[in-house]
Amino acid sequence: MISLFTVAPFFAQSLYIEKSTGSDEVDFGALQKITFDNGKINMHLNDGNVGSYPISDVNKITNNYGLSLSVEAVGQKGELVSAVSGEQIAVNCPAGTNVEIFSVCGAKVLSQRLGSENGTISISSLSRGVYILRANGRTAKFLKR
Repeated sequence: MISLFTVAPFFAQSLYIEKSTGSDEVDFGALQKITFDNGKINMHLNDGNVGSYPISDVNKITNNYGLSLSVEAVGQKGELVSAVSGEQIAVNCPAGTNVEIFSVCGAKVLSQRLGSENGTISISSLSRGVYILRANGRTAKFLKR
């Protein structure tokens, strides 16, 4: 099991998880941590309850600051992300494209311009976990192991 982080309650008031079957709201004050295990996002609450969501069922994660990130499956034709290693991620975009990487809670953790077409970005400073990459109006989720 990978533990992404312990959530600081001051970041946002709520996390909204939009799924194909509806939407759930998680209060950040009650959220202890978020983990990822066997293709699921697990929301561990302070009261001991755990809400699990299949990653494939999550369409969008939004916080109450208005940051909304759609999620596309990696591996489709014309994929945005073509390779991920522990140190670098390959992004299929033109040179000069601004690439942003967010945690699943919507916090921007990295922003960089691609130096070359279909270039790579160092992700060595990121902790292990699931991230969302946005570039050229497209998004993709990826897992750093």
